[in-house]
Amino acid sequence: KKKKKKKPSLQNSKIKEESDEEIIEAVNQIKALVVQNSCTAYSESELYHGQDLLNQTIRVFETYEIHNAIVHWFEAVTSEMAKDGSYSKAKQITYDVLTVFKQDIVNSPFMVLCDRQVSKLQYFIKTPTCAKIFMEYNLPADNFGKPTGISFQNTLIGTLLSKSCLPLNEPLGQYDFFQEPSKQPGSVHAATEARIWTGLEIIHEMVYELFNVLFRSSDSSVQKQTLKW
Repeated sequence: KKKKKKKPSLQNSKIKEESDEEIIEAVNQIKALVVQNSCTAYSESELYHGQDLLNQTIRVFETYEIHNAIVHWFEAVTSEMAKDGSYSKAKQITYDVLTVFKQDIVNSPFMVLCDRQVSKLQYFIKTPTCAKIFMEYNLPADNFGKPTGISFQNTLIGTLLSKSCLPLNEPLGQYDFFQEPSKQPGSVHAATEARIWTGLEIIHEMVYELFNVLFRSSDSSVQKQTLKW
């Protein structure tokens, strides 16, 4: 009788396992390649004909909760572009994304403005280069060297600070609450007032967190620009 050949056991087989150092090096190379390709896409968008880079970038920020990997990716991209002399293009793609987010906030009444809409801004304030661009984006339009109050209000930060139960344009605006108070019982007014205070408190917490992160930036110029704002 022929003897059956024994299958080689996993214990006896010599399988080369990658060391931790090799795995880390491989991951770092992958990350560097992603950053390099992203820089090329933003700097030379004509090479990616037919691609909607703005919407693809926005989708990255909107699909996930605040994730450190995405924070570090966008910081690496913008800082690398700045080193390569493409700072203006890094600013442009950031400005375009922030403009979309700002319009979303503008169109949302303060009582339905949710944390997710504002938390996306965390991607742009947690790291030095992105925070610097964020504050530059929030510089009000220069009115012969004297920016007016309304120009601050029209910035992204100003849009958040100006969220109120009062109309932006008091003489012409329409009040959303207490239009005909005499026709409603006191219980309705109390419930409305409670919702207003809740909505305002949520916004105040969002804005506090925004400034708290900016004031703690590792870039002193970001801190100074925030104080100047």
